[in-house]
Amino acid sequence: MLMKRFLLALLLSMTSAFAMYGDLLPMVLAPKHACHISLHDGLSTCSGTIVSKNKIKTASHCIRDQKIEQVKISCPNGQSFKAKKLILHPEYYNVPNKMLADVAIIEFEGSFNDNIPAYLDTEKDIVDLISTSSFCAVWGYGFHINSLDELGNYHGVALTDIEYDESHIIIPNYRSVMIRSGDSGGGLFCLDGNNDWINVATVYGHDYESSFLLRNDFVKEFLDKNNLKSKAINKNKNTVQIPKLETINLRVKEVYRVRTFSLAYKNKNESIGTGDQKDVEFIVDSFDEEYAYGTMKVNDFSPLRFLCTSDMACYGTYENVKILRSRLC
Repeated sequence: MLMKRFLLALLLSMTSAFAMYGDLLPMVLAPKHACHISLHDGLSTCSGTIVSKNKIKTASHCIRDQKIEQVKISCPNGQSFKAKKLILHPEYYNVPNKMLADVAIIEFEGSFNDNIPAYLDTEKDIVDLISTSSFCAVWGYGFHINSLDELGNYHGVALTDIEYDESHIIIPNYRSVMIRSGDSGGGLFCLDGNNDWINVATVYGHDYESSFLLRNDFVKEFLDKNNLKSKAINKNKNTVQIPKLETINLRVKEVYRVRTFSLAYKNKNESIGTGDQKDVEFIVDSFDEEYAYGTMKVNDFSPLRFLCTSDMACYGTYENVKILRSRLC
């Protein structure tokens, strides 16, 4: 059971200059050190963060019982590596709640040849960065899977709502961001003043309500024993370049795409979420300065088909819907 949570005093203001909660990020922003981990000769997937020239941080549950020759690493810069040593947290099998030790290191052959931005390993530095960055995201390889046999699509999801306890960072799912199979071992990153993605936590897993990320400071001793050291970052929030959402002029009877992780309102007041579904259309009947009104069609068979509830917009057509104009593109 997680310890009592408290909300970080950093719920970020939402302006037109900020990417909205849950938006997919353009791949030009993708960190080169957030890499894909292929397991069981490609039959399953995890994610990871390069933390030194020959080591990647991931989750212990990703590599437990793995044969080293079946573990491969591939990174956005085009480099691929074979695993040389699998290092689980020494307490992973000893603590009653394995999520409190669900971090691991894979040592690989060869050398990562791109810049490796810092990771932070003290609570103060992590909280300071999250508080000042104004832009954090999860980058991983489990997004928008159509079946458990199709893992490994690289993605980044912007966050502005984060909860915090003594060991974890917690992302409320609430019809918005959900960590998927394949994101395990990936990272929560925040942009620093140099616009480098700074790693602060490792993805553990999720349930229907929350996603859990083990903070680096809670496993600092393990990182230190593997000769991994954090380094200074630029905390100047005024130099962080926040991505902007495209704005469009609406026309009646035109069809627009709905951004992933959007909220809409049936009968103009009953909220429904779209989750990670990409193939969602909106036919505009009318609009005002803030909202569009019309019909929403969900054509997507995303993982949310397993989670269809009254507050999720699953496959089908929804009439008398309103949605923020900024959620249409």
